[in-house]
Amino acid sequence: MADRPSFSREITHLLYAVGGNPISTCIQCGTCSATCPAAEFMEHSPREVIAMIGADRRGEVLSSNTFWTCASC
Repeated sequence: MADRPSFSREITHLLYAVGGNPISTCIQCGTCSATCPAAEFMEHSPREVIAMIGADRRGEVLSSNTFWTCASC
């Protein structure tokens, strides 16, 4: 039986499948959070979510309100 991929690997595969850049290319510059019109209403800023995905903090990412608040710019 195959091992389950890490959370960051799982997200990378999902983003690749829809033509996006992998999370691993993020350099944590903060531009996403600084320009996000909904960041002030989020439990975690986009920058924090990317860092949490990289740290495999799946439960914390998925239980936050960030995705419900996202404007999907």
